[in-house]
Amino acid sequence: MHIFGKSDPIAMASAIHDALALTQTPVNALIFAQPMNNSLDTAMLNATIGAKGKYSGGVYQFGIPRNEKIMDAGMEIPSSMGVATGINFQPLGNGNVAITGDFVLTDDEVNPVIKTLRDNNINVDADIMKVGHHGSRTASGAPFISAVSPDISVIEVGAGNDYGHPHQNTLDRLHQVSKVYRTDLDSTITVTTDGSSYSVSTEN
Repeated sequence: MHIFGKSDPIAMASAIHDALALTQTPVNALIFAQPMNNSLDTAMLNATIGAKGKYSGGVYQFGIPRNEKIMDAGMEIPSSMGVATGINFQPLGNGNVAITGDFVLTDDEVNPVIKTLRDNNINVDADIMKVGHHGSRTASGAPFISAVSPDISVIEVGAGNDYGHPHQNTLDRLHQVSKVYRTDLDSTITVTTDGSSYSVSTEN
């Protein structure tokens, strides 16, 4: 779930604290990093990606901002607010890594990026997809949905929101390839997996 707000920082921090309390998240718990695996040639990775990464919890991470300004409601959103492309490399030993990543793309970039990744054996498929931007008309375009080809699509959206999310054209695209779950209709959506199979349950 993504959040956004503009207000007094202490007031917003208090609200976030109260929300975390509802999830029983131990906000004062210590986070222990996994033992560092220094088998990666980080200098070569930096040179290849064209940016400098950093280790966090045993994972080598890149955060790559867009060149252009990202605007929302007339306000510039800095890359540190989650609008940068993020790539993670986890060493597996024997010269191999596992990678995950999130690309920040414009519509016309989706197909070329997907083709480049797939041509180099990087998987963009998903059994379960969390739909972007609450199912807005500009989220999860047809080329992206076709490439990812999810079995299950999950839309996190508030009931009766002022934006009319999710938009019907996005729902139509999703229904063509997947079963769609929505938090405004299904309330809490729980996906349980053993690593090879999964099940979905809803509160409603």
